[in-house]
Amino acid sequence: MKRIIVALILIGIGVIGWAFAQTSGDINRDCTTQNYQIEWPESIKVGIEAKYHISPYLNSDLLKDLKWEVKISGEKVQEFSGISEIRLVPQQIGEGSIQAVISGDNCQELISKKIFVYKDIYLYIWEALSPKLKGLLKTYNQNWIYFHYIFLPSNSSFSFDVTSILKNNFYYLKNASKVIIFHPSAFLQVLEWLQYFNLENAFGNKNVYLVYEGNSNIVKWFIGIYVKKLNIQKMYLVPKENMFNLLVDIDSPQVSRLLQPFGQEDFRKSPFRIVSLAIDNLLFKGFPFYLLALLFAIALGALVIAVFRQIIWFWVYGVYTPLLFAISVYFIGWKVALFFLFVGILSKVLINAFNSRVYLLYSAKISLYLTLYFLLFIISLWWLSYFGILKDNSWVSFRQEYVIFPMIFIGMTADKIFTENSKLFSLKWVKNMIEFLFVSAILVVLISSKTIQYFLISYPELILVMIAVNIAVGRFTGLQLLEYRRFLLFIKKHMEEEE
Repeated sequence: MKRIIVALILIGIGVIGWAFAQTSGDINRDCTTQNYQIEWPESIKVGIEAKYHISPYLNSDLLKDLKWEVKISGEKVQEFSGISEIRLVPQQIGEGSIQAVISGDNCQELISKKIFVYKDIYLYIWEALSPKLKGLLKTYNQNWIYFHYIFLPSNSSFSFDVTSILKNNFYYLKNASKVIIFHPSAFLQVLEWLQYFNLENAFGNKNVYLVYEGNSNIVKWFIGIYVKKLNIQKMYLVPKENMFNLLVDIDSPQVSRLLQPFGQEDFRKSPFRIVSLAIDNLLFKGFPFYLLALLFAIALGALVIAVFRQIIWFWVYGVYTPLLFAISVYFIGWKVALFFLFVGILSKVLINAFNSRVYLLYSAKISLYLTLYFLLFIISLWWLSYFGILKDNSWVSFRQEYVIFPMIFIGMTADKIFTENSKLFSLKWVKNMIEFLFVSAILVVLISSKTIQYFLISYPELILVMIAVNIAVGRFTGLQLLEYRRFLLFIKKHMEEEE
């Protein structure tokens, strides 16, 4: 009897296991849900090869038995079988579809993707797209010309992943016959990114239109490096105010009146300008433009600090302090920077109060200050998020690893502007703090201004002028401007005695 019961139990376990396995197999091969998809691209150009492949969704295994069918304008044009990737070269324009039948042991799945074959592709790299432009672009689609749009947001630090954006649009970067670049805040970065994608041969036969604002001669000097690097044969500059007219007349002979062609004579030739040669060579080799521009802007900022300290007599806690604070603001913004500064000053107040009772050596005191600074930073963020002051989207500034450097810089700033001998909120302290923030704000404007950056890189020999001005400022021994206020009564009395 016991043996019969044990046998029945084993048989029951086996049946349950077999049923579970069957159920699991049916789930994995469930034909009622789509387990696979056809990937990329939807809009293609006639006569140009486009690649499509089958990719499984999560927890789906790729099946082996595949049959493809391509239809354009209702007519079957190609068939494939047994492969997971196809290369399609369409020979006629129109709307079509790609279908794939995936067969397995227990089911058969049909997936499809709609495609559009255009006679030409135009590409525009834009900051923003207005409703007026969207309406205009629809008229091109009606004529089977596809305007593909790549959105690159305005962002001075470019923390978003531009590389992945351009990779996802590689087909259009390579095969578009006309490319319009409208990115006034960072058009040089756009050209710089494009050179990393080995598109030298692809741009040789394209019409490239650069919509700009500012001085066209300066723009020409900049883009010359990238025109040569990308082997662009037909580059045209278009003033920003003619942007809409360019889109209207881009296929018309009248478009020539809007364009400023870029030719060989526009390349910057400077055999006796050593700094210009060095800049051009670095840019041609792929050195980041924004870093060069930032270095020149910081050099100008240091000169501005020297003028405020030596000529005007502003108390800005040295040269490095406002400069490091301005660089921090440039990368993380005013709100986060002032938050760091507040936490740093609070930490410094507590450390000074503690040190007045328990004397610490300098190194240990600084180490304790940094530890408390980080601790108060964490506690402050917790309280701000707890009371709903800090929203979920406010964490963006802290998701980049480099934020630790502005945090350290501002901690150093707080240590500098609040020493043990400083009296918090005294008249002198408030005055010095206002002067510090005022000069820092000027530095942020200088460093952030694309116009100033472009101007300095256009005339890089200006750095030699900055050196000369620095020497002149350093040799200045006259009365500083704010000192005249101290001696104003004596000056008036002297002038009255002379009269």
